[in-house]
Amino acid sequence: MRISKFTLPLLLLSTLAFAQSALADNLPEQRADFSYAFSNAGGDQVSGPEFSISKHLNRVFSLTGRYEADQVRAPDVDLAAPRARRLDETRQLGNFSLDYRDDSTRYSVGTSRTSGTSYETSLVRASITQGLFHDLTSLTGGASKSWSSSYLVLSDTGARDPNVRRRIDQRSWWVSVDQIVTPNLRLTYDGGMVDQYGELANPDIGTRYLQGNGIVTVGEEVTPHSRSRYNSSLHAKYFMGERGTLTLGGSYYYDSWSIRARSYDIGWVRKFRQDRLAVDVHGRWYGQGRAKFYSDLVSHVPTGEISRDRSLARHSSITLGTGLTWQVPWHPHFGIQHWTTGLNLDLIHDQYDDFRDTRVSNALAGTEPLYRVNGFLAQVHVTGWF
Repeated sequence: MRISKFTLPLLLLSTLAFAQSALADNLPEQRADFSYAFSNAGGDQVSGPEFSISKHLNRVFSLTGRYEADQVRAPDVDLAAPRARRLDETRQLGNFSLDYRDDSTRYSVGTSRTSGTSYETSLVRASITQGLFHDLTSLTGGASKSWSSSYLVLSDTGARDPNVRRRIDQRSWWVSVDQIVTPNLRLTYDGGMVDQYGELANPDIGTRYLQGNGIVTVGEEVTPHSRSRYNSSLHAKYFMGERGTLTLGGSYYYDSWSIRARSYDIGWVRKFRQDRLAVDVHGRWYGQGRAKFYSDLVSHVPTGEISRDRSLARHSSITLGTGLTWQVPWHPHFGIQHWTTGLNLDLIHDQYDDFRDTRVSNALAGTEPLYRVNGFLAQVHVTGWF
């Protein structure tokens, strides 16, 4: 299931970025994927298609390409900074990677480019996966470097302000250990860190503070010029034969902005009808603390670091989901040997402990109800194997 990087919590994003585990002696599967997803998680709306294809050039080289286009829209509860337009744009992602296998070692290099009206970034990455102990253990280490720019999109014209461009440099490192413990039990550990430097404040994020006579003024976000993030996760997968596969896991995240977060997840997959139909049921709980400079409402004109970004607030979420995947009978055609189609649906409840719903017009500033939202993530997908 594709998870949008624009809407879900920091911990999940970090876990997905660091998880690189794979058996060392295998190249990526030869397959083509198409999916379309719509997410309303956290109040953000994200929708769009994704295409990817992986193809072996020979026995040791493989190429993978991916393209994604997301329409991203922030909810009305987000205050835009002065002169800024609330986030509502299309972001496009292009990704390319090359894998090389040498005996029990796999080398991977790749590059990606993301572009939108308010944000663009370029990234390069490299990783090495080594199989050990007859491939019962797989060890992966990798690093990446990215260069990003964020822009102020003017509320009156919808164009970029030519005088506002904020640049960010980012470096990340990760390690993954995949261990086959018994024929039925597999453990995976993922860990890593991300260092960011530059102008990290979002040009379109607004803050609010009280002036005299209860007047509320909107200002710009001010954040530190560096941020270090750390994440670790451990997952166990147990194969129960005809009863399916059970997955349990947990993750921990912390960063230099004083955010601490945890998540726990469980999943079960069962196959039916001679393995043609797979049913997936899963759940997840996530909770995080707030950043040290976060504030929903300041009672005075701020003189230092301040942010009202929802992603930095103290909040929690519960996700319950299910998915169906059907292997469709298919005779070899256009190089496709077989293919599957499926549908996934997640129901998500987010609740914030210190972020208030400013859309309530009949309440005094600071007394509005805390923000609560029920959302979902829906996706249809088709996969064909060469």
